[in-house]
Amino acid sequence: MQATISLRHFSTMMGPYGLYQHAQGIKPLLAEGYCTDDNSRAIRFLVSLEQYQPSAEANTLLNSCWQFLTQARRPNGVFRNFRQADGKWLDQIGTEDTLAHTARSLATVLLKTKTSVRRRQARDWLIALTPHLQQLHHQRAIAESIIALSLPPVKKIPASLTSAQNELAGRLLKLFASNRRTDWPWFENRLTYANALLPHALLSYVRSSNRSSHYLVALHASASFLCEATITGDMFHPIGNKGWYQSGRPAARYDQQPIEAGTMFEFLLEYHAEFPDRVSPATVAAPYLWFFGHNSLKQPLVNPEKGWCRDGLNHTQINPNCGAESMLAYLHADLLMRTAPAAIKQAAAKMQTVLPVPIADSTSPT
Repeated sequence: MQATISLRHFSTMMGPYGLYQHAQGIKPLLAEGYCTDDNSRAIRFLVSLEQYQPSAEANTLLNSCWQFLTQARRPNGVFRNFRQADGKWLDQIGTEDTLAHTARSLATVLLKTKTSVRRRQARDWLIALTPHLQQLHHQRAIAESIIALSLPPVKKIPASLTSAQNELAGRLLKLFASNRRTDWPWFENRLTYANALLPHALLSYVRSSNRSSHYLVALHASASFLCEATITGDMFHPIGNKGWYQSGRPAARYDQQPIEAGTMFEFLLEYHAEFPDRVSPATVAAPYLWFFGHNSLKQPLVNPEKGWCRDGLNHTQINPNCGAESMLAYLHADLLMRTAPAAIKQAAAKMQTVLPVPIADSTSPT
């Protein structure tokens, strides 16, 4: 019997208003308060967990994070982001990434929740947010919005959302066309954070709406480029945030962050499901195994029993802090592995003997 996904650290990171964003070690860092970004990510994870491992604890956490989102919402349909520990809001509108994260959480709720009231709220809020998504300029915010608008079944959304999805996908394709070169098939002149969101957006669009050759060429070229840049010998080496990867320069290898492993694993799972000949099961499993010690330092970042994840790898050691973004990247990846195809689980299980932390519960056949 598989062990359950641990929510112990998640519960530790909860405050009276929602999920705290940062930690010092494993304790919430109250001075840095909350953010809508992480509470939106939490909602997406918890609504998905509801289908796999329903529990009173998860439901309580979801209710708290949803209440946070309710209070973050403004009358014009946008969402604030930063909030102090005492509940005071520090901004009137979040970043472009905030709006995109929120859109994706709302779309996931609309697709997966069992609660009819919450489903209606998610639908209404997503419809109201969509005109603001059409004004986005940042590549990753555009990409995550495309993913969000690709999730709900067409019958559950108005035509305006499909129109917005088409518009945003066209803009992302233009970014690819204007920046790509023979040796650099990418959407901008550097790779930074959450890079997998960009080809993931094209994949979502191709799957839901448009399989034209232009989108397929961009998808396969960018996916191949990202895999070559970050996976060597079936080991994941995320682009580091100490310099990123500028075209014409060596890629920065540190600091490596869990969000890279989480977004890459999610993308590759869906990419393999749609185009199994394009990427091997071992390649798909590589970002997941990074959490457990199949990385450049050969050190695990996670504690499956307690459900926490360290904030990253630098040249010589693990970042000791266990913030919300890192925790959610790991927990969501673990949930995805538990429901992954047998071939992906088997590829991960083959690495058991060289991993510092066992992953048998996640990779055993169900």
